[in-house]
Amino acid sequence: MRNKYEEHIPLILTILMVSAFKIPYLSLPLCYSEAQLFTDSIFSLKNNGIGTVFAGQAVQLPDLFSVLMGYFAKFLSDNTIILHAFTLIFSALTIIFAYKFGKFFFSIHAGVIAAVLVSVQNVFLSQTGMILPIMMLNALIITSLYCYFREKFIWCASLLSLAALTDILGALTAVFILVAYYKEKSNREWKISTNIALCLPVAIWFAYQIISITVCGKLSLREFEFNVMNFVDNLNFTFVSQFRIALTVLFLSTALITKFSEKVDFYALDIFKTTGFYFCFIMVGNSLFGNNESYNLLLITILAIATGCSLSIMNIKYYYKYLITCGLIITFALNAVFENNVKDSFLSFKDKVEVDKKTISILTEKIQPGEVIYCDNFFKMYLRHTSLGYISSDYDIVENHEISTEMPLPPKKVIAITKETSCPEGYKTVCKIRKNDYGIIISR
Repeated sequence: MRNKYEEHIPLILTILMVSAFKIPYLSLPLCYSEAQLFTDSIFSLKNNGIGTVFAGQAVQLPDLFSVLMGYFAKFLSDNTIILHAFTLIFSALTIIFAYKFGKFFFSIHAGVIAAVLVSVQNVFLSQTGMILPIMMLNALIITSLYCYFREKFIWCASLLSLAALTDILGALTAVFILVAYYKEKSNREWKISTNIALCLPVAIWFAYQIISITVCGKLSLREFEFNVMNFVDNLNFTFVSQFRIALTVLFLSTALITKFSEKVDFYALDIFKTTGFYFCFIMVGNSLFGNNESYNLLLITILAIATGCSLSIMNIKYYYKYLITCGLIITFALNAVFENNVKDSFLSFKDKVEVDKKTISILTEKIQPGEVIYCDNFFKMYLRHTSLGYISSDYDIVENHEISTEMPLPPKKVIAITKETSCPEGYKTVCKIRKNDYGIIISR
């Protein structure tokens, strides 16, 4: 029992660190990405029901996540703290199955190291607890891959069906699994139920797209925008950015040293091979739909798990492996703390939320009746919906003020909110709010 406890110490400490990072974030208002999804999709589902999924522009992708959160907000709570806490479930599932993957196919040390390396990634920390579909998609796909390699095909198909209704990466994964299964079907027991089940996620995705085209006149997926730079940017973010060059070097080094042949059985080698093909397939597929950094979370999770598993089979004592892991934990933790990039794929997006919250607080104190608020689309959402967490329910700014994304004509009184470095011509600066690389100017 003592040895088992000692083996889990790095994972326990990492979970405590992740909790310390994320608990203060649960009480934050919704960030710009969350607010856009919430107002475009979840509000529609909450107020009008599931029928709005195909109601033209009312609901944008991802649909399954929007349905889930819409009904959660409708029947349980739309409080931002509770919504953020609810989405932690998907982060927990990712960590649990990263651990189970390493433990079952390699060793308990592989499971611990894989789960630790997944948990301390900056993009994982930033997406943890956010009301966005990326973490749900990540959890569904990682869990379905685990079930596939365990030959639990019914569970795999069920999870992939959910993933396919969440994002195009789920459908691409279902296609890959189907091809991989039939490629190796001579080595498996033939079951008609398994064949039908593994075809089901692809069939569901195509059926959903047919309905979407019939009702909305368009495919229900992320915008297709492939170019070479998307692929290059995704490669850079996956293998280099946020200090992941350390993971890349470590994985390649351990692969070269161990050659995956001396201590790993044939089945584990086959898993490495299949996962490698899947990784390349998803890297290309994901690049077809832009270079949104957050959607590389799936690739980063696979890289972290593969690095943990390969490190675990090195012919050194387990506490030396854990010392290497601790060095990586410190590196990634420092990067998360000091990174100033205010995107939702970096933990420092909190700086942007705090600036926006402070701006609205000052704005509501200074604005006079009848004045027009000139702002961007995000601030317009913040000022119109109390559920986003920026304005209180007893301050009904919508009824008393015009909120405009275009400069109103005189002689209306205006308070302008702008991201420009200087005020518009004829405006007087009221205050400037800045944190790290993000700032707001309020002017009259």
